[in-house]
Amino acid sequence: MNDDFLMQLLKSEVSQGSTDINVYSALAQLYLEKGKAGEARELLANALALGINDASIYDLIAIANIQLGRNIVAEVEIRRAIEIRPDDAFLYKRLGHLLRMMDRDKEALDAFKKSFAMAPSPDVQEEIQELSRRLEEYIPISLALFQKALDTNPNSSLSWLGLASCMVSLGKYDEAITSLKKALTINPRDFDVACKLAYLFAIQAKYEDAIRYYEGVIVEEPLHIGALRELGQVHEILGNIPKASEIYMRVAKLEGSK
Repeated sequence: MNDDFLMQLLKSEVSQGSTDINVYSALAQLYLEKGKAGEARELLANALALGINDASIYDLIAIANIQLGRNIVAEVEIRRAIEIRPDDAFLYKRLGHLLRMMDRDKEALDAFKKSFAMAPSPDVQEEIQELSRRLEEYIPISLALFQKALDTNPNSSLSWLGLASCMVSLGKYDEAITSLKKALTINPRDFDVACKLAYLFAIQAKYEDAIRYYEGVIVEEPLHIGALRELGQVHEILGNIPKASEIYMRVAKLEGSK
C-alpha cells in the first residue's frame, strides 16, 4: 500500500476519534520516516491526552525529540517508557544509544548491560566492549593528562573543560560541575561553558539551577541557540508548554534565518 494513501487512512481514523494505539503508532512512524518529527510529537501528545498511556507512545515521542535535537526531553520520555515496561531490552538499548550520543559513557554502559542481560545480542555486546575499553583505558589516560596540565597551569580553562568532559563520561556530575565552574571563573563570558553547566543541572532534575544558568546566558547573548533550545526543553519537562513552545518558535526563526 502506498505510504501517502496509508497516511490518509490513518489520519481519517484519528479524526474520527479512534483510541487504537496501533493507529497512532503507525501514523507517528510514518511521520518520523518522512522527517516530520513535529507532526509526530503533536499526534502522540494527543494520544496521551486521550489516555493512550503506553510505553511505545513515550518511545516514539523520544524518537521525535531526538530528530528535533531535543535530547534532554528525549531521555525523560525513554525513562518514562522504561517505568511502564521495565523488562523491555530494546528500550534500554535505545537509552544506551542516546546516553552515548550525549557523551555519558558510564550511564550508557549500564543501560546496554541491562539490555544485554534481558536479550543478548552481538550489537549490544559490541557496544559494551567498546564503552568498557573507553572507560578503562582512554578516559583514565585523558583524566591524568588534564590533571597534570592543571598542576602546571591551574588557570587553563581548556584543561578544566577537558577534566569536566572526563567526569561526565564517568558519570561524576558533581565533579564535572566543579570543573566547569572553575573554567567559568577564569572566563566568565564563555557562554558555552555556562550552557554545559546548565545541562548538567538539567539531567539531574535540578531545573531551577538549569534555568538560572540558561537565562543568564540569554540575557548576555539573546541569540544563543543552544541555550534557548535547552531552556525550552527544561520548560517542557516542567509542563510549562506555552513557554516551551514560545522558545522553540524563537529557535526555529533563528535557525531559519541562517
